[in-house]
Amino acid sequence: MTLQELFTPRLSKKRKKSYSKKELAKRIRKLEEMGYTGAELGLKVSQAQQVLKQETKNGIFHLYFKPTRRHKQVFQNHILDHNLLPLFETSDTTTYQLPSSIKTDKQFTDHIVKLNLFSTVFPAFKRFDEAIWQPCIFTKDHVGWITKDKDGYYRYCSRNVKTGVIIGFSLLDLMEIVFAKDYIGTDMGYIISRKKAASVLNVRYRDLDYDKQQQEKYNSNLAVISNLKEWKTNYPNLFSFTKSQLYILEELHQFASQHIMEKRHSINKEAVFFVSIRQMAQLMKDKLKIERNPSTYAVAINLFATLGILNKVPSETLTHKEELLKIARNIQRNQIHYHFINIMTIPHYNEELLLKAEKMAKRLKKHKITTAKQITFENLSKVMSEKKAREIINVREVSLMNMPPDKLQKVAEEALGEFPWEAIDMICMSDPATF
Repeated sequence: MTLQELFTPRLSKKRKKSYSKKELAKRIRKLEEMGYTGAELGLKVSQAQQVLKQETKNGIFHLYFKPTRRHKQVFQNHILDHNLLPLFETSDTTTYQLPSSIKTDKQFTDHIVKLNLFSTVFPAFKRFDEAIWQPCIFTKDHVGWITKDKDGYYRYCSRNVKTGVIIGFSLLDLMEIVFAKDYIGTDMGYIISRKKAASVLNVRYRDLDYDKQQQEKYNSNLAVISNLKEWKTNYPNLFSFTKSQLYILEELHQFASQHIMEKRHSINKEAVFFVSIRQMAQLMKDKLKIERNPSTYAVAINLFATLGILNKVPSETLTHKEELLKIARNIQRNQIHYHFINIMTIPHYNEELLLKAEKMAKRLKKHKITTAKQITFENLSKVMSEKKAREIINVREVSLMNMPPDKLQKVAEEALGEFPWEAIDMICMSDPATF
């Protein structure tokens, strides 16, 4: 869909009739507020009816929308297709004084959207500070301006001159369109845009400090991971298990660092992040030019979770985190069940944790588990409790029992291109309460 199509409403006869009725009532109220009464008002109303009739005939509808996911995606594509990103370059010299009363992410968001900070964040918006119509930032076919709505929120409005349709963007809407990429229109897209706004404004508040603490943890962990000589010397069993998958662990840290959820979503004080197996495979292909079967990453994640250097959040925990599940499903969208979302946390890699991981690696070897692919539900149940093994492998026996063998194989083949044991970990998510 193009920008022009987005601003060209296609209304049914019923909707046109409803629009005309509401729009005429609005114009009559305006005439009354201007002081018209009696016969003079009747004449003006008659004129307004004729104008409205001609407008609708010409496809002009005075409609106002707040951007939906679809709107944002169209604008995102338009910006990329027309090389408009330079117009959305942010200032690197901004210092905004945030009130000391702002502590939480929600308070920060509520505060900045009620201020006209468009040109503070995007210098190219300076010309809209005059509060008059200007050529739109997106296209010469529109006019643009910044206004404050009845609820006190500032919005940048883009109006198509020919159709009369207006879409009003908050500052965070624009930042999401420019910076959220594949997460546009999701809760994660909102979080990315809020963090970017805080970064550009160079502000600090309590919840943001938590975010930075988590960033520091990931950076510290990455330094530990990169010290292979120390791993090989001090944690030989851990090293032998993970040496061929450490690049995946590093990328999980990089991904988590860029996709930290809000402090209120944390579990055991650790930041939560989402990633799907398919997403991980695509990330490796795009970023590192490494092309592997998705099962490679499912196996690695289960290995890291078994060793305790990564935590897969069990479904029992998520029963009390309904908003997390909602966000995960929102990110997952309409993908079929084996494209599941992993909800995870990463602990701090201190000596105590690494010694525990080394001890677990020894236990695995004692049970003749020497490779990541051998970490199955059946094998793990011999090393630890079935409950803990189930949390790592995510097996729901009832789901497997209820799935006919032919469907089981078909889903596995579609998901992985083959039928290894790892398919179990990919298909067990048919119960939407489990991720």
